[in-house]
Amino acid sequence: MISSLLDLALDRVRGSRLENLVIGASYIIAVLDDGRAGLMVVPYERSSEDCTLLKMAGSVPRDPRALARMLLSPVPIEAAVGAAVVNALVQEDPDGEGDLFDLAPPEPGERVVFVGYFRPYIEAAKEMGCRVYVIERQPIPYESSVYPDWAAERIIPGSDYVVITGSTLYSGQLERYLSLSGGARVVAVVGPSTPMARAPFRDTPATYLMGSRILDAARAAEVVAQGGGTRALVRSGAMEKVFIKVKRD
Repeated sequence: MISSLLDLALDRVRGSRLENLVIGASYIIAVLDDGRAGLMVVPYERSSEDCTLLKMAGSVPRDPRALARMLLSPVPIEAAVGAAVVNALVQEDPDGEGDLFDLAPPEPGERVVFVGYFRPYIEAAKEMGCRVYVIERQPIPYESSVYPDWAAERIIPGSDYVVITGSTLYSGQLERYLSLSGGARVVAVVGPSTPMARAPFRDTPATYLMGSRILDAARAAEVVAQGGGTRALVRSGAMEKVFIKVKRD
């Protein structure tokens, strides 16, 4: 899936160049000179002991091809920059706006797994009477339903409903989590870091891509530069939440 996503990105460069790259407190945004823009979360992992986050800062290449290929880098921040550029290149027109639980709500008693700590969804699923499991790389205090990422192979198979954070793209773990989700009724990749392109996901168990569309790239870059996250981007009017149904009826 990652290789087909990268191939699609490279095919959609269409002569564009990088106009701006901003690494904020929460998100990275890559803005192309044709107005397209893509987001990725800022990795919490650090590969360097000095204060430099991106070693190529000040000399970032303007060729989107070179930047997109950084998705395969073993350096977390480079892979995340590559993912942001890929997300800018591959984006397609969405099927609409909507919330995952409105489009395809979990049913009482279903085994629901979240890869990533989506508090509103987790609380809602518990209120619906679902059996909830959360896979999270960073510990969440006082949460008995949270498990480390190495437990994925023991938790995801056999689940009815799986929600995967789009930020797993940069870490190379998205394919892993999707491959474990084959028996689920609903498999959704969620968040502004989600690649919004149907084709790379057609041969995976994914049913929904619940991502975002940048409406005003300059404004979005300003919000990211000022440390804004998802709510600030939506509130500013720079971004809207949208979805793609991977396998159309």
